Amino acid sequence: MTRRLGGSLAAAVAALIIFLFALAVATPASAAQLTVKNSRPVTDTAARCTAGSVSSTAPAASTSSTTVRLSAIPTTCAGKSVSVTLVGTNGQVISTGNLASAVAGVNNVTVGSHSTAQIASVAVFFNGWWVNNNWTPPTSNSPATCVPMDAAGNVVSGSCSVTSINASDQYGSPGARYANVYVTVSSSAPRARVTFDFSKSPFPGWTPAGVTKANFEAAPETTCSTLPVLTLNTPTWNGTYYLQITQTSQGDVCPGP
Repeated sequence: MTRRLGGSLAAAVAALIIFLFALAVATPASAAQLTVKNSRPVTDTAARCTAGSVSSTAPAASTSSTTVRLSAIPTTCAGKSVSVTLVGTNGQVISTGNLASAVAGVNNVTVGSHSTAQIASVAVFFNGWWVNNNWTPPTSNSPATCVPMDAAGNVVSGSCSVTSINASDQYGSPGARYANVYVTVSSSAPRARVTFDFSKSPFPGWTPAGVTKANFEAAPETTCSTLPVLTLNTPTWNGTYYLQITQTSQGDVCPGP
């Protein structure tokens, strides 16, 4: 009798170990849990609502955005809870937000205030399951935007604004024009990272071939291949800075890679 009981106990333990192992190796797209319904054990299965991708952006470029807009949400994800995590250029969490129940198509998720220029990617979860997402930065009508940066050159949380741009100091002849640009920046941190769009007013309207950074410093994102858009860092003081743009191939930032 004792041997039979011992054998039954060993078999039960083995079965339990196999069951727990099966749960541990369940794929991310499907998992099971044992629940009790009407005094009977029942296995419930949960899965990702889609194997495809959704899209995310913000309604507009802003230094104090509180919304992430999700689109291309399939009907299979409708009714699921949504959580989003906004990730910065250095891998830091910028903000998070939740939505109780998604609808198919487009959804706006409220998140903590942040600068859209700080966002490098967005992690999206439906009912706790990760779903692939494509983040598209919102377009801006501003000739320059900025994000706060610490003294070491890392983008940090906080506020930043480009309060004025003066590009009226222009001279030269067609094909060899120059413009001296004066930019005032206000940042809550010691420094700022400023992205210029030289195609927009009050800049002259021509795409510069040469850029002299003057008071500014090159940033990791600084590349002439993006002109008329160019990103530069400020020094370790807030105030008004100077740079020069030209149609000629003269400058210490551009021409370059």
